[in-house]
Amino acid sequence: MKKIFLFILTTLTVFGSCDKEKGADAIIPDPPPPAPTLEVDKTSIVAEDTPSNYNIAVTSNGTWTVVVGNEGPQWCTVNPTFGTGNKTVTLTVAGNLSQSKRHARLQFSSGALTQEVAVSQYMDYDKLELNLVVVPGSSSFKIGRYEVTQKLWGRVMGNSPDQSAERQATLKYGYGDNYPLYYVNYTDAQEFMVALNELTGKKFRLPTNTEWMYAATGGQSSRGYLYSGSNSIDDVAWYWPDMDPLRPNLPTAGLDVGTHEVGGKAPNELGLHDMTGNVWEWCSGSPDPTQFEYRGGSWFNFARECVLPAYGSHESGIRLFNVGFRLLLPQ
Repeated sequence: MKKIFLFILTTLTVFGSCDKEKGADAIIPDPPPPAPTLEVDKTSIVAEDTPSNYNIAVTSNGTWTVVVGNEGPQWCTVNPTFGTGNKTVTLTVAGNLSQSKRHARLQFSSGALTQEVAVSQYMDYDKLELNLVVVPGSSSFKIGRYEVTQKLWGRVMGNSPDQSAERQATLKYGYGDNYPLYYVNYTDAQEFMVALNELTGKKFRLPTNTEWMYAATGGQSSRGYLYSGSNSIDDVAWYWPDMDPLRPNLPTAGLDVGTHEVGGKAPNELGLHDMTGNVWEWCSGSPDPTQFEYRGGSWFNFARECVLPAYGSHESGIRLFNVGFRLLLPQ
């Protein structure tokens, strides 16, 4: 019995030793490679209209490339265009000399992984010929030298102001690129500002009643005139002649009435035209939330109705044949 037990124990010891020796000689497989990664620190870039550079941080554990699409190669480039590991890519954007906002897309790739960065660039608002004038003061701002013209409306909104059937009926009051836009309500003016700001990246808006009056009276250079720029309305404004007191609904034959091209009369102390007459101008900041004010008088008003601070008001949806607006850009 003892001999049998010793044989079994010896056999187990031998096999155990063999297993240990086999384990010592076994090949341990390498760990699997880490999953590929690719990240960028931006999903979009909104570029200024002037030449500029923007940095994009790339985080990756492999090799990657970047290409520019959507017509972007015409106005933006990247450097470097490929790399390994973590790097910074510089996007160089040329100045926007076009007539609209433009878009491009950067695509980063590493194997099957991709990341995209949307690039948009505002247009240079000087190309719109806005003719802004600085109004100095405790809260200085820029304001349009002229009322918004029919040409400017078309360039920003993408349509001509005569496309509306309602406006068609009012074309007898003046139509052409340099005529003031009219037959627009307060809501139309606000929609124009939204579209203009989308194009330019700026924050244009309507002047408040206070800002409009400050500019109309000449600001720090004011001489206290009855009208914007003169005590003689004939020098500075298009208005309804007092010799025709009946003022019918349609222009009287032989009278020079209706809107006129902007800038046809003398400017005020700040160089602003038509702040009196031509068309009324929508303003913001009315104390009544249901009524919106317009200021300055129009071609359809007598001289006495154009004396500063001439103003009227209507609901936001009302369109009139003698009401337009003017731009303001905060400094």
